[in-house]
Amino acid sequence: LVATLSLQNDVMIGVSAPGPKVSTRALKTQTSFPPPLLAAGPNATIILKPTFGEHRPDKDAVFVFAEGYDLSVYALFVMTLRKNARFDGDIVMSVSVREKLKSGVEDFLMKQNVVTYCLG
Repeated sequence: LVATLSLQNDVMIGVSAPGPKVSTRALKTQTSFPPPLLAAGPNATIILKPTFGEHRPDKDAVFVFAEGYDLSVYALFVMTLRKNARFDGDIVMSVSVREKLKSGVEDFLMKQNVVTYCLG
């Protein structure tokens, strides 16, 4: 869980964990991309679905890979984005095999509406 960047309302958000550092810097232009399924065409099929959580196509997203951390690290990352950076988009996280998640992590991610893909 080192760093993640996302474009949200013309602001680039950088978050590092562990540690309370959050930095933002304004951008002059906003970038928008078509939904991947639209670009893929009418015969496209989704072949991978989240273990829990649901994508919101009208929101920006931060993508994260995090495996083996204690609940406190996941909480620091998610809450920093939600509270300090006021990010209201999707947090999409790939984590370890569900059975190997440390105590409390799965419940926390579900309660925070983190779109989660478990490996394996």
